[in-house]
Amino acid sequence: MSKTDNTLIYLRSENARIGLKELSRHLKKSPQRLKYSLSVLEHDEILNQPYCVFDYSYFGLILFRVYFKGAYIREKDKNNIIAELQKNNYIISLYELSGEFDLVVEFASPNPSRFNKELKKVTT
Repeated sequence: MSKTDNTLIYLRSENARIGLKELSRHLKKSPQRLKYSLSVLEHDEILNQPYCVFDYSYFGLILFRVYFKGAYIREKDKNNIIAELQKNNYIISLYELSGEFDLVVEFASPNPSRFNKELKKVTT
């Protein structure tokens, strides 16, 4: 693997949303060459499903994760619960689980008090 590929891997891992134009500016390579290099790295599974990690404290927020158990019986009930949860502006992600818990809900709120108020809205 060449030095440029290592630099490409580093830049892509630091910022998964970086555009080809910006990458080409950093590496002094054409966007077409970089697109090909990225596709080779993905094909070889060196880069696999890049994603961004957010530091919520940078935005003045605290992340709270709540696990729900036994929240529904039928598939229709589950879809209704998920639809209601998605309407809340403080909920940033929602996951379905198998096993002990049914749902995981992540809240981003400015303080614990706001989180408690939003959790009460969701659970009533």
